Amino acid sequence: MISVDGLVATRRLGLSYLAGAEGGARVVTWAHVCDLPDPWRWCKPGQIVMTTGGGLPEEEADQAKWIETLIDSGVSALVLAPRPDAPTVLPGLTQTADRAGFPVLAASFNLEFVTLARVVIESAIEAERERLATTKRVYDLYLTALRTCDDLSDRLATIGRGLGWSLELVLGERGEGHECASSLGSIDAFGGDRGTGIIELEITSRRPAYLRATRTRTVSHDPGLLQHVAGIAALELEQEALVRDRQRESGANTLRALMEGQFTLASVFPEMRERGLADPIVLACWISSDDPMQHEDIHHHAAVGAMSPYIAVTPEGLFAIIQDRADLLVTLADHISTACVVGVSMPLAPSANVTDAVRQASLAARRALESRTRYCSYGEIRRQGSLLPRSIAETEDLVDRILGPLLEYDAKHGTDLMGTARTFLTNDRAWRPTAVTLNIHRQTLVYRLRKVEALTGLKPTSTIGTTALWQAFQAMDILNGQWPTRAPLGRPAVVPASDQVG
Repeated sequence: MISVDGLVATRRLGLSYLAGAEGGARVVTWAHVCDLPDPWRWCKPGQIVMTTGGGLPEEEADQAKWIETLIDSGVSALVLAPRPDAPTVLPGLTQTADRAGFPVLAASFNLEFVTLARVVIESAIEAERERLATTKRVYDLYLTALRTCDDLSDRLATIGRGLGWSLELVLGERGEGHECASSLGSIDAFGGDRGTGIIELEITSRRPAYLRATRTRTVSHDPGLLQHVAGIAALELEQEALVRDRQRESGANTLRALMEGQFTLASVFPEMRERGLADPIVLACWISSDDPMQHEDIHHHAAVGAMSPYIAVTPEGLFAIIQDRADLLVTLADHISTACVVGVSMPLAPSANVTDAVRQASLAARRALESRTRYCSYGEIRRQGSLLPRSIAETEDLVDRILGPLLEYDAKHGTDLMGTARTFLTNDRAWRPTAVTLNIHRQTLVYRLRKVEALTGLKPTSTIGTTALWQAFQAMDILNGQWPTRAPLGRPAVVPASDQVG
């Protein structure tokens, strides 16, 4: 579109600046003739107002107020071609225009306004013709990029070089997102200078995103044209979203098969690398204490980036084979629900047993829930002094060796020695709180713990006995998610008559 400076440079119009030359870069979209005292009511932003001065006030203060109102309407400039009886333009008007950088142009009364309007209209038509040609060029560039470039950044670079822009596609909200594709460097390759103007446009997609464009000093900047580039970016994101949907579906089937032992982790390691899963890789488990877990779009979360984890939903929680990055896993927990926590297994090697990893992650998630932390790793549980076994076979052996006699006795006699021992250890071997928790007499508690000692050979009040029993209970957590007590911790137990003492 032609600017005010462009009109002044058109010699046949005979225009010159009376005031506001600093605003000469303003674009003129149309020309409107108006001799009424209120031209702002009839003109739109971007237009140039042409007048013979018929509506101009006589007094200087009134002229200053008149031009202020015209400036506030958003028009681009004022052309004065005064007729002989028109009021004289006074300093109040020109000084007000100068302060606002609003162009006021002087023209001869003999100027045919239709000539000026024709220049503006021809400019608008030519600009539209150029815009259509450039729009076609955008899509031609994109078509070329689709044929020759596999990477989104390369496709953006192709478009950027053709238009003289640096383009960045950013996932997330403005100021909080991270770049997923960029053509930075395309301006340098184009031969222009960077940094003369930045425009950001939001993109409609399944996840928040926006396009940031930086132009060179050698090209004009058409925000309307940039909308076409944003539309292309939206198509790219939607295509990527469809691919991610398919990957989540296939990944869920794969992870369930691994959890059921249908094939080994080593058989899918090459595919894991293609999904962007780089070491360290773990099995993560998300669980929530109360809120429903919103996980349907978790694979589209900006924090996941280019990675495509294996995700499966089970009654025990949401599981995923994913990179062990605490910040990422906690961010996803925040997205799932406000009461969600995450636990992770030991790092996964090709030889790892996924069934073991599931139980490790489940235990770590429950530990996080109990300790009111957002993230817990099975490795950290082990480093805190626990000698928990690493395999299911070792775990089962530990439970059978230490707790087997208690399990058999409780099953045969309908007692709850397992629950009594666990409650006693949970209460740091404090007698009174344990008796209160179980709703039994202190002497009944003494009797039960002696029975535990007789059956296991371990004294619950000793350091060795406490350590061994607690590790066995931890191992049972891995196997079952809870110990087989008739009365959960914190609720009164039903004490068999044969167990009552005192």
